[in-house]
Amino acid sequence: MKQIYFDFDSTLVSTEGIDELASFIGAEGVEEITRQSMAGEIPPELAYQRRLEVMKLQPHHLSYLAQLYLANLCDGAKELVECLRLLKKTVGIVSGGFRRAILPVAQELGIDTVYAVEPVWDEKNQVSLAPTALMKPEGKATALFELNADDAAFIGDGITDYATREVARMIPYFGIVKRGWVESSDLPSYGGRDLRGLLPLLLNREEFELLARLRPNDARIAADFFLDSENVLHLDLMEYEWLFGHTSRIHLIPGPTATDPRIDVACFPMTGHRSEGFLKLYARLQEKLPEWLGLSGPFYFTASSASALLEMVLLNLPPARVLSAQSGSFGQRFEEVARITGHDVSVLKAESGCGILWEDLKPRLAHNPEIILLTVSETSNGTFTDASSLAGKIREILPDALILADAVSAAGGVRIDDTHLDAVIFGSQKCLALAPGLGILTLSERYFRAMKQSAESWYLDISRLRENHTRGSTMATPPVRILQELQARMEYARLDQDLPFERHRNMAEMVWSQAEKLGLEIYAKEGHRSPTVTSIRIPHEKFLSNMKKRGVAFADGYGDRKGLDFRIGHMGLVQPHQISLTFRKIQEELKA
Repeated sequence: MKQIYFDFDSTLVSTEGIDELASFIGAEGVEEITRQSMAGEIPPELAYQRRLEVMKLQPHHLSYLAQLYLANLCDGAKELVECLRLLKKTVGIVSGGFRRAILPVAQELGIDTVYAVEPVWDEKNQVSLAPTALMKPEGKATALFELNADDAAFIGDGITDYATREVARMIPYFGIVKRGWVESSDLPSYGGRDLRGLLPLLLNREEFELLARLRPNDARIAADFFLDSENVLHLDLMEYEWLFGHTSRIHLIPGPTATDPRIDVACFPMTGHRSEGFLKLYARLQEKLPEWLGLSGPFYFTASSASALLEMVLLNLPPARVLSAQSGSFGQRFEEVARITGHDVSVLKAESGCGILWEDLKPRLAHNPEIILLTVSETSNGTFTDASSLAGKIREILPDALILADAVSAAGGVRIDDTHLDAVIFGSQKCLALAPGLGILTLSERYFRAMKQSAESWYLDISRLRENHTRGSTMATPPVRILQELQARMEYARLDQDLPFERHRNMAEMVWSQAEKLGLEIYAKEGHRSPTVTSIRIPHEKFLSNMKKRGVAFADGYGDRKGLDFRIGHMGLVQPHQISLTFRKIQEELKA
């Protein structure tokens, strides 16, 4: 297509300007008139007349509306127009809105052609509208004819836009408002929140391939949004199979997880870990982390992986009887660390596909273990152990026992009640969606009372860690940049009104449902599944390599599941459309 024309309100901008303007003026009834017009219940000319009568429109009102429009540009609008102009497309706006308010936005977008309604005022300051084809029910089709639209597409959301199908390829857009006529029509439609998803409908394959070479990020975003089945209607996405090669590499390994692109491009000034700025950062993290993570704190930070903290919490305790409760390979690692640090370890292994159950754990407490090791989310196979519930029951029988929890792939993704837990250990690179390198630890007062006097280590000495914490800092140089990014992640989560525990549970249930629909075998049994990682039997030998070619990165199975399973990390910032697209690609692979 050579020419691309857009409606404006609820298409290029995310608002209905006439209704917002009426609210600003204080004119009542305009929203209902707009609804009637958009639904085709009254003709456009009558709608204009009625609105003008109640609004008493003045020129300064349109200046306000222009600023409102500029503040409410749809995601990807500017980039979409840039892509189209790069490919030598004519781009214009045909709108029933007020031209004077639209022009500043058109200038911002780089659009020269604007066909819209023009209010005029007489010497008595009475407003009327200059004659235009837009006053008629099929006015936009007439406008395209007057603009000599040839080989054109028109994108819009209202019933008045539907008439353009007679002279152009009409593409309904339902990303802001999904009107009834869109679903009842048979026109291929798009409704993603980013307008770049329209590009596969506006370009042929050769043009899209060229765009992918010139503006790869825009092509990637376009493919991602278009191939999400929730964003399209009346389309067979398999006809666009060639787009799969342009999608984002969907990163679904269970850590390190993908980081927030808003944080990736942020420039945090470096500061010394003894500076006033760092002390304020440290204090703010201590204050806000409990709210975000659901853990009581305080939080101790090290420049290390979480594995170093497994060693730290055991090294600082005198030799003791340890019960290592395991449902997978990382539970075994916790056991190995306990042995190396001088403890007498016995092992409780969960049934295959299960987390640790109370009925299995309770009899082992008769041997009076002094330390119990639990792994909340077993990253190696996707099993889940309810450490909070178990800890409460253990405490009733062994009030002085220390209960240490590996929460590496759980903290931030699973609600953990640490009332009866003496250590919670995790890192930055999984549910928190930050770069690797920050170890995070919480410890109870019961733990500190049980510590030995010397840890026989400098860096892993918890007494030194605690002493520096009381001064509001760390004992050695921490990964300052990651701590700055951690603060930003908390702020973004607050602004996004992100509910991480609910979101992780929803992602998990989506994965389980999709896997079962495709007949894939999940290792963890129902009721024992982690909300953050799922281990699934590999369907055929070349599955992982073929999925990598399709743009999806999974992890191989781990430990005794290596070569048998693949692991999906649905944690951190993984989104529903990524899960949906992933399983569509898995389905294609299974059919290949």
